[in-house]
Amino acid sequence: MTKPINIGVLGFGYLGKVLHQQFAWSENSWATIHKSNTADRNFLIPSNTLFFEWDQPTTWLNLPHTDHPVLITIPPVLQERNLEKTRLIHWCQWMKDNRPEVKTIIYISSTGVYQDEAELWTEQMIIAPDTEKGWLRLDTETVLGEFFDTKVIRAGAIYGPGRHIGLRVLNGQVIPQGQRPVHRIHVTDLARIVEIALSDASFPSIVNAVDLDPASSETAVNWLFRQGFSGFDQKQKIIFREGYYSRKQQSLAQERFISNDLLVNKLKFRFQYPTYKEGLTAIVQQ
Repeated sequence: MTKPINIGVLGFGYLGKVLHQQFAWSENSWATIHKSNTADRNFLIPSNTLFFEWDQPTTWLNLPHTDHPVLITIPPVLQERNLEKTRLIHWCQWMKDNRPEVKTIIYISSTGVYQDEAELWTEQMIIAPDTEKGWLRLDTETVLGEFFDTKVIRAGAIYGPGRHIGLRVLNGQVIPQGQRPVHRIHVTDLARIVEIALSDASFPSIVNAVDLDPASSETAVNWLFRQGFSGFDQKQKIIFREGYYSRKQQSLAQERFISNDLLVNKLKFRFQYPTYKEGLTAIVQQ
C-alpha cells in the first residue's frame, strides 16, 4: 500500500479535491478553506480542515504546527505588485517566526509568466512577463523562494471534470478563434505531479506542467463536437468573436511554446491524459 502523504494545503479547491481523492493523506495533514466555501459539501474534505484567509492575519493562527510541505494554490490576492509583495513578505516572515517547522513550499504558478513571444520557453530562461498577472505570479515565486525551499509548478490551463472548453460552449460562452497554441494540463495529472514534488527530493525548483499537445482552443473544441459524445451535439453552435484570439487578449504569437522536457525526460513523468483528446474523452464519458 502506498504510504499516506504528509501535506498542508493553502486553498483546498479544485486541485486539492482531486489530490485528496487520488492519494491517501496522513492523519495530521491539513487543508484550508474560505468561510464562503463552508456550505459546499459536494466533495469530501480532509478531517483537519481549517478556516484561513490569506489577507486576514487573524486567521493565520489557525495554521497548525506541522513540518509538512505546504501546497499553495491560492492566486495573488492584491492586484498591485508592490502591495502584493509587501503582503506576501509579511506572511512569509510571520511563518518563519511563528511556524518555523514549515520548510518546504510547493507553489502552483502559471505558464502565464512567460512572454507572449515566439519562443520555446524553458524553466531556466530569464523571463520578464508582459502582463500584470504574469508579474504577480513571478513575484510570488521569487518571494516564496527567499523564505522557503520552494518548488514551483508552472501549470498550463487546468481542466478536468466540471471545468473544460466543452462546457464553455454549452454555456454559450465565447471561444478564442485561430490557431494560437494553448498549453493544458488535466487536473489529475497535475495532482500526480504535486505528489512527485512531495516525495522526490530531487524535484527541480521550477517545472512546467503542460501536456504533449498545445492545440488551439478552436482546434480542441471542434474536435470535441465532432466525436458524437452524448450531450455534445455536432449542431451545437460554437461562438467565436472577431478579433478574440486569447482569453488574455494578448497578441498572436503563433510559435509560443512551453517546454515540458524537464517533466518528461528528467522526472520521467508519464501522463494519464497526454493530450486534450484523452482528457476530454474521459471527462465526457464519465
